[in-house]
Amino acid sequence: MKYTSPFRGRRQINRMKRAILERPGRSSREAALRDYALFVFGINSALRIGDLLDLKVDDVLAGRSCRLRIEEEIRLREGKTGNIRTFPLVDKSREALKDYLRYRKDLRGLARDEPLWAAVRRKGEDTRAISRMQVYRMLNDAAVRANEASPPAERINLRTTSIGCHSMRKTLGYMLYYEGDSVPLADIQTMYGHSSEKVTLRYLGITKEITDGHYRALNL
Repeated sequence: MKYTSPFRGRRQINRMKRAILERPGRSSREAALRDYALFVFGINSALRIGDLLDLKVDDVLAGRSCRLRIEEEIRLREGKTGNIRTFPLVDKSREALKDYLRYRKDLRGLARDEPLWAAVRRKGEDTRAISRMQVYRMLNDAAVRANEASPPAERINLRTTSIGCHSMRKTLGYMLYYEGDSVPLADIQTMYGHSSEKVTLRYLGITKEITDGHYRALNL
């Protein structure tokens, strides 16, 4: 069974962003902006994929005016736990959301009760949310293209690790652990709702990295 990996390091994350925005083929600009906003939102929120896909346009729009303004904070009820969760939307998430929703609004209008991550539709079709499988395929396609643009030492090993929807959720905690300027592990544990710090380290793949390091260090 493959281990579902977070995205590790800013260079890997930035290559994923470029691969999502600049994907080849006939995919529409709307889909590229949507997938980019979803990725940026996902890695900065640590939400489960079910909660991400349940979001409506109204959840991220501030005020009731015609002007497109993005909320600075989101409040939602988690589907798995039923807990209320409130968290800020960082600038990069807000910028990506604004670019996507402005394009969508200009293209066909924007209703607050529509799914935030809407499937690209033809005229006359109902608006529906994209599926988990679409997100999974999008992330894996982008990972392959990101690898092609990466030096060998920085590539995602797709033979031993799996890129999936949980990769986005794991990324924030992983980055906070290594780059969070002394963020207590207990705070990361609370963010994920885990029962112990040990569970958090294992979930984020940090336990595996430490164990793998022991193997490499001995080299009998």
